[in-house]
Amino acid sequence: MFARVFTVTMKTDRLDEAIAEWPKATGAFKGKGLVAGYMLLEDRASAKVVSVTLWDSEEAIERNLNSPDMKGVMGHFRQFFASEPAIVQYQVAAKVV
Repeated sequence: MFARVFTVTMKTDRLDEAIAEWPKATGAFKGKGLVAGYMLLEDRASAKVVSVTLWDSEEAIERNLNSPDMKGVMGHFRQFFASEPAIVQYQVAAKVV
């Protein structure tokens, strides 16, 4: 299993709107390699957001990042961003389920 960690600072006045839209946008990738997804607010005052999605393979992450569907989601969510997002991938070494 692999994790994609997406970190971005959001526009503070658009944060709640982005949070409300995130589950539907991310959930659209279930069954396309996405195992699970979590959006964690690190610091509401600064609007820093960390999104962690778990994928069945590194290839699934790459397919997703390059897919027209993901490009559409990112295009839509850019209206909420106050900074350029950072995306890092990790292999999941241990888990508790």
